[in-house]
Amino acid sequence: MQHGGVEETRWATIGRRLKTVPPRYLGAVILTVLFPALLVLALLIDAGRWITRRRPFMASRLLCLLWCYLVSESVCIIGFGLSWVFALGPKREHYLERWTWHIQQFWAWSLFAPARALFRLRFTVEGHEVVEPGPIIVVIRHASIIDNLLPSVVVSRPHGINLRYLIKRELLADSGLDIGGNRLKNYFVRRDTGAEVERENVRRLAEGLRPTDGMLIFAEGTRFTPERRTRAIEKIAERDPALAKRAEAFVNVLQPKPGG
Repeated sequence: MQHGGVEETRWATIGRRLKTVPPRYLGAVILTVLFPALLVLALLIDAGRWITRRRPFMASRLLCLLWCYLVSESVCIIGFGLSWVFALGPKREHYLERWTWHIQQFWAWSLFAPARALFRLRFTVEGHEVVEPGPIIVVIRHASIIDNLLPSVVVSRPHGINLRYLIKRELLADSGLDIGGNRLKNYFVRRDTGAEVERENVRRLAEGLRPTDGMLIFAEGTRFTPERRTRAIEKIAERDPALAKRAEAFVNVLQPKPGG
């Protein structure tokens, strides 16, 4: 599926990116210039929280991660532009796809590595031998923004798997995901529409998968929290108490949506 399944005119695409790309660069420049002062302020806030509440340093780490995000996004957008300019010849589409894939992997790594260091995250990967050969379907739990990076870090980069992402259309507001995602075989789905065309497009995304391909879906549709789980069960109980009882068995994930 080309162009992320987003059917719009070229001018609509340009208009959206004129609204999303410049703020990334402006934010990166402003944050870089003000970073020393903001870091001192963040450290003072963290020190105060630690002294009064024994809370771990958080403001300073989030500030550093935000800077990494803005700089990484800015670098990748430049990379997308250069690849578009220099992907020439009869194999242009092939080169453009491969370079975009590599830029995507760099983007994920450039955010995952500092997040892992800043928050001292530890990961244990088991069963990685089942990834190859494809095609594979990756169903990932969605509990934090780090989940967005894990498919690249544990599947795509180490195994050379081209994952086709099924992601919400609202993420077109992220210029990096917009540009890179629309060059590769992904689908930006409209959520909660119940439209048959959406389900058909999801099915089409899985067509033609090769041994080096895979399809990724965040089956919960949104990030898991205990509160969302409770609200979902209460909502199900209003119309189907028996189904709500079954839904209570899902402790660490949100309940599957039969309609989706």
